[in-house]
Amino acid sequence: MEDPLISLEVAKLAKEKEFTLNSCSYYQYLPEGEIRYKFISEEDDMGTWVNQDPENRIAVCTQTLLKNWLRENHGISIIVDDFITNSKIRYDVCIKELGQEDYSSEEEVFKTYEEALELGLKKGLKLI
Repeated sequence: MEDPLISLEVAKLAKEKEFTLNSCSYYQYLPEGEIRYKFISEEDDMGTWVNQDPENRIAVCTQTLLKNWLRENHGISIIVDDFITNSKIRYDVCIKELGQEDYSSEEEVFKTYEEALELGLKKGLKLI
């Protein structure tokens, strides 16, 4: 099972919030909005990309790495809970800030854990 990469939208927001990383994976997009994803292996002579690169290139990481960064650097925990409704598993997103007792939970329900986590990451980044 592979840990999914964050979306371009979340990658842009993370870069805006000064999330930086050395990565061989990045999104590159054209001014018109056309998205191009490119992967460069570590053996490639071009090396790795970091989020200080040109505006149309954004380093991309896995959902788990960004989730850990939010928790470790900003005290924001993203919790994705599953529950069963009509014999189907659904997911709910909760965000907890360090020092707060209450969770802020999304009312929207998601079909997959990854969809729910993606929204949680976006909401968590917006708290910074």
